[in-house]
Amino acid sequence: MVDRVRCDDTGDKKVFFAAANSRDGFVSFYGSIFGSENIKKRYLIKGGPGTGKSTFIRRVTERAEAEGYSVEYYRCSSDPDSLDGALIDGKVALLDSTAPHEVNAELPGARDEIIDLGAFWNSDDLETLANDIKALSDSKKRCYGIAYRFLDASGQVGEACMALISPFVKWGKMRRAAHKTVGVMPMGCGYSISIGLRDSVGMKGRVRLPVYENEAEKQINDFYKEHGIELVQARTYNHIIDFIYNTQNNNVKLITLFTLLTLLLSSLSMMAMSMYYAKQHARNTAIHKVMGCENRQIYLRTIATFLKVVLIAVVIATPCAYLI
Repeated sequence: MVDRVRCDDTGDKKVFFAAANSRDGFVSFYGSIFGSENIKKRYLIKGGPGTGKSTFIRRVTERAEAEGYSVEYYRCSSDPDSLDGALIDGKVALLDSTAPHEVNAELPGARDEIIDLGAFWNSDDLETLANDIKALSDSKKRCYGIAYRFLDASGQVGEACMALISPFVKWGKMRRAAHKTVGVMPMGCGYSISIGLRDSVGMKGRVRLPVYENEAEKQINDFYKEHGIELVQARTYNHIIDFIYNTQNNNVKLITLFTLLTLLLSSLSMMAMSMYYAKQHARNTAIHKVMGCENRQIYLRTIATFLKVVLIAVVIATPCAYLI
């Protein structure tokens, strides 16, 4: 469970995750997504970190879109700003085939082509940084181990929450409704079933891709427009909840800002009042010092004067704040 969720607006693009970090470790669906019989050509991209695998995939897919082909993007579950793979028209696949989602050529040359970007790295420069690279790699492994322990703890919390709500959910009815909905969709008649993850936890926190919601909203809105009903705008519950959450979050930020401004102004006012009080009562303080009063007595007398005003303000403000 992650408090801050980054929700990327994918627009009209089909963007998914092909793998995810979970409480059980790294879970990959590469075999199901990029091993489909419908794929006629696969380009397996090899190379170390920073050799340009994601950039290569991005540039190829941008050109494909410009040529009018449909593209499905698959982001890296650990770094959602990078691409792990893409499908062009569902027939051509480009994928990062390095660990932890390594893919080997099953039909070399016939279907699978290997692109080795490691051929372009500078071995001489990398050899001089071998110790630094090893230290960073070891540190990364330790961090991943810690992260997976936290994910496991989060999974246990999720199970506890699910156990609390399970008695109030009609799971059987939900499963029957889902089975009935999926059962009426014929395979090969404009429909297909494929895996595409929309949620992942990585180095930049939890990232959610609202691709399913966007597609559903688009189809529903297009349906109403085709029938001349333009006043209807479909929105999913996730989008409504996100809108309410963002509105409330913005309100909290405004309240916090005005609270800090109020405290600042109050502090400045108190300082001004203190300076004014000290200047007005300088003569009395001097007389008390001459008469033999100790500093402690003068401090207590001054503090008591201010505390009376503060206590009166608290007595008035407390019931007002409760009622408001």
